[in-house]
Amino acid sequence: MVRKMQLLRHLREAIVSEGLSVHYQPQFEMSTQRLIGFEALCRWQVASIGYISPAEFIPIAEENGLITALGAWVLEHAIAQMAQWRLQFGFDGVMAVNVSGTQLNMKGFGVHVEALLLRYEIPAHALEIEVTESSLMSRSSIALEELERMRALGVRLAIDDFGTGYSSLAHLHKMPVQTLKIDQSFVRSLPGDADACAIVESIVALAGAMKMSALAEGIETDAQLEFLKRCGCTKAQGYWFAKPLEPSACVAFLVR
Repeated sequence: MVRKMQLLRHLREAIVSEGLSVHYQPQFEMSTQRLIGFEALCRWQVASIGYISPAEFIPIAEENGLITALGAWVLEHAIAQMAQWRLQFGFDGVMAVNVSGTQLNMKGFGVHVEALLLRYEIPAHALEIEVTESSLMSRSSIALEELERMRALGVRLAIDDFGTGYSSLAHLHKMPVQTLKIDQSFVRSLPGDADACAIVESIVALAGAMKMSALAEGIETDAQLEFLKRCGCTKAQGYWFAKPLEPSACVAFLVR
């Protein structure tokens, strides 16, 4: 409890004082290994404590009402970075940004996204909003309105950690979803775990049948990569390709 209170105090200060940073993990087309986008990931280092994992500070932000401010901070920094890369390198890929259920249930979230795209002169199709299964399947009327507004703009939508929640397939086909992200807990077990193989193959087949893309995250080995290629997965990210990188370290991928 003492640590949580300490982190909460530091986190409030960090959001206001730019004490956080955004790293970017490259995403690739599986067949050609061509760079197709980046996922924006929040990182936090406190001088007196050291590195703090998102697995620790994101739940604290959610519990204490800071997730909205934190999410807005990451979203704007990611869009601003994409604007710079488009201008500097002519990069035409996608910037994927995680959005919490709290943000999605805010009236006017879609208007906020539209305003950011206009301010930084980014086409809507260059932004992909990632939401978890649970937040997407909550059936909130506000969330559905905001999703429809973003679909009308042309913003892409991905379901993060697919396969770990409780998706309703009847509901899923009505959603404006372009990408299913296969959770790394399944990818990590490939190809030795028969159950994980069956689940991954099913997700890839479902994505194909519903005219969506399947993106496997957390790829770390040649064996995982080859299995995913064989079962038809089209997009990939993970340490096999690159870790989440500071913006300056992404330049090599953009130039190449």
